[in-house]
Amino acid sequence: MSRRLSIRSAARPFVARALRGPRGRRLLALSVLLTAMSGLLGVWLALGTGEFERELRTAFSLEENTFRQEQARFVLIADSADEAAALRTALQRRAAGLPPGYDDAANRVQNMLDTAELRLRQAAVGEPPRGLRELQVAAVRTLETWTKSHVPSGSYRAGDYFAWYDADEVRALRSVVAREMTPAVEIYASPLGPLDALRMAGVLAGGALMMLLLLAAPVLAGTQMAQETHENTLQPLAGSALRAQELAIGLTAGPLAVVGVLAAPQLLLLLAAAAAVGHVGSALALVAVTMAGGAFLLLLAQLAGLALGKVRSPGLVAGGLAGILSILGGIGVALAAEMSQRTAGTLALLPQAAASHSLAQAFGLGGEGPAFGAEIDTTMPVIVGALGMLTLAYLGLRALARRVGNTDMVTLRGGEALVGAIAAMVLVTTANPPLDEWRSEEFYLLNLGMLSIPLAILLMMRAPTGDVPPALRRTPVGPLVGEFMAWAALYLALAATMLPHGAMHVFGHPVAFLHALWFLVVTALLSLRVAVAPMTFASRLWTMVCMAMLAIAFGETAVWSRSAQNLYASHPAVFALSELSPLLGFVQAALTIAVPWTLLRALRRPASVAPVTVE
Repeated sequence: MSRRLSIRSAARPFVARALRGPRGRRLLALSVLLTAMSGLLGVWLALGTGEFERELRTAFSLEENTFRQEQARFVLIADSADEAAALRTALQRRAAGLPPGYDDAANRVQNMLDTAELRLRQAAVGEPPRGLRELQVAAVRTLETWTKSHVPSGSYRAGDYFAWYDADEVRALRSVVAREMTPAVEIYASPLGPLDALRMAGVLAGGALMMLLLLAAPVLAGTQMAQETHENTLQPLAGSALRAQELAIGLTAGPLAVVGVLAAPQLLLLLAAAAAVGHVGSALALVAVTMAGGAFLLLLAQLAGLALGKVRSPGLVAGGLAGILSILGGIGVALAAEMSQRTAGTLALLPQAAASHSLAQAFGLGGEGPAFGAEIDTTMPVIVGALGMLTLAYLGLRALARRVGNTDMVTLRGGEALVGAIAAMVLVTTANPPLDEWRSEEFYLLNLGMLSIPLAILLMMRAPTGDVPPALRRTPVGPLVGEFMAWAALYLALAATMLPHGAMHVFGHPVAFLHALWFLVVTALLSLRVAVAPMTFASRLWTMVCMAMLAIAFGETAVWSRSAQNLYASHPAVFALSELSPLLGFVQAALTIAVPWTLLRALRRPASVAPVTVE
């Protein structure tokens, strides 16, 4: 049987289970309803006249705010017919020479006229550009007509001269002159048209696609895997005729089928809107990034559900996954919205940020300003991020196959873990590239801290687990810690090639080097301890103490590296807490010895933390 037919045969029963009976019809109806809601909401947001729609259009630079519109076109914009009538009455009283009223309409009229008169007086003095001299003459004429008096040259100096080189000010002045100091009154209406409504529908469809693939699919897949593990229904599946790889593909295909039914109409609406009023290339980039990031997050969620389903209920697993992914989504959208040249590399690390940025590029959100990084070339971070996520997703699929089929003691083999480590290094380095020699710690040390998390996860996948009771496991601590240190050394060598000679000051002082070495070794030992031995309440508390010590050690590594760079800086204490209190310094010194010793003891003698039980 060919590989393609093998995958189809493996996925078919799980897809049929996910879409069987009326469930499939309900999902299809829900997908049509969600797509219709995207279209209707797009029309409402583009053409609606409410305050919420107006503020949203202003936030996305699809419309100028009301004040700028009034100043640019010299109009008074009313929210209702009654307000428009009140503004017209106030203008009529002003034109008839009657004393102004004291209501809001009269105040708005007076403020508008005062601002326009100030603009005319400023334009009457000074030397405008050659092409705007006629406008100055017309402004003087309008001012004289308004004040019913001659305005001699240089008779008024209100602060600076008129900003002739400001396009917005010139536009406002032209409107005042054209309307002869009589502002128009308009009832507010959205400046967007039907094509803009289609564009907003495309934006909402893209947002829905991101929510489905980057949030709903991982949560659904992780919850299903936790439920299978919690109810011990994976064992019958493992005993079927399906191979481990086919079983992993099938377990992944079930949640994907559900999400695919919901996402397909949104995808079609997104591409149709991009082809009509947007940029198809950016829309395709959004689809690619979302699928790559969704594949990685889905398989990561399945591995988490497989590990946590034995000790936690599926509901808790679902809540945890939804909370973490929602936070990452919020961070990604915020980074995309406030993107700068310095933070553009984060698109490689957060698929939510890359997808948000691609969505903004596809439909021109942010206008011509700096919002959503409209002026920044982000092609390389997006491509690197998509390739990195696909690589990690492939490794996750292989790891899931081994754990579900229980075909190996380790989740990842050495070569696969090395590929994952290199992919993580490339992603982190792309997200935080080097700035300059004098700020090198912000590059290699910060990246080392961020890399410690994925490298620790990879090391946990290298630890032997399987069906052997924890008390009888024998973990090759030395080789695994050496493997982790080799990954860290590989990253430091890569970072050294990107910095000038001598810029890695962590090697310039023995105390900084020892703190960094302690940080890496304890990170490796703690990862193995969590992976291979059961966690009691006391061990969880001790794990928190170890993590606090890791944070202190990393901070001291940065401080001593900075001290090695600055020859005139005073050297800090070897143990930072001793500067607060000698007792705290003694406790830190004791924990510096106790933390690795206890972790190593738990790994060398697993029976001490997981005694053998005889039934």
